[in-house]
Amino acid sequence: MVTAALLRIIVPSTVPSTTKSSSPLILPSNCSVLALLGNPEAYRKNVRYVDYDLNRAFVQSDSSTVEGLRASEISTFLADNEDINAILDLHSVSIGDFKIVVYTRANPDNTDLAVKLSSIGLHFAFLPEHMPGTLIHAASIHNICGLIVECGNHLSAHGFQTALEHIYRILTHYHLIDEGFMLQTPTAEKITRYESIQAIKPHSNFTFLIKDIRTGTRLKKGQNFARDDHGDHIAPLDCHVVVPSRVVKPTDIDAGFLATRTVQR
Repeated sequence: MVTAALLRIIVPSTVPSTTKSSSPLILPSNCSVLALLGNPEAYRKNVRYVDYDLNRAFVQSDSSTVEGLRASEISTFLADNEDINAILDLHSVSIGDFKIVVYTRANPDNTDLAVKLSSIGLHFAFLPEHMPGTLIHAASIHNICGLIVECGNHLSAHGFQTALEHIYRILTHYHLIDEGFMLQTPTAEKITRYESIQAIKPHSNFTFLIKDIRTGTRLKKGQNFARDDHGDHIAPLDCHVVVPSRVVKPTDIDAGFLATRTVQR
């Protein structure tokens, strides 16, 4: 079961250069770093979400749900703090040890930040209309650079280490930590980058027709890859599946995505 503990590192836009220090963290008086627990109620219940996915809740105000109210609180904070420079949104998975970096295609700064910060060689760049309601898109409205990192299994030491690596890297990137204290993990030499072409929209009794479907599964144009009570899901062109859901709940807005793929070095 996924624990909805999402950590945000929020850095002011104007950060002075640092000097060498015996302390790893260098925090000037005009800077702040905020660690924000995304969904406290879900975290207490040890579930992914209470009413629906918080990372799809930043679309419109909905104070009638736990996630809608929390999204409204976070959105208000973003609007009231215009000096925020970047948000690092850390996620984990409960099944397997899957890792991927996710960001919007609308802002090239997000791509640049992902390449500089992460050693993960799997990237997913999405259009906001394909995955509406994410925190990083809500932040982009306020010109805040954002990055989602799926760090792996939230019960594994390796997943924790992946999260720590990205925290160190973003602090170093914004000159809030001495480079000598950063984990010596190289950035990815090869990046497999998927770009969304559409979301997979599930209805009642949704099921994938491909055994062991996963990120990177290739589809041919016209191929029937899933089925639900509304009919068959057909690939509109040659493409690949990205982050398909192993278990689709009635409240899920998407069950994965279709995307094109490129490999960059």
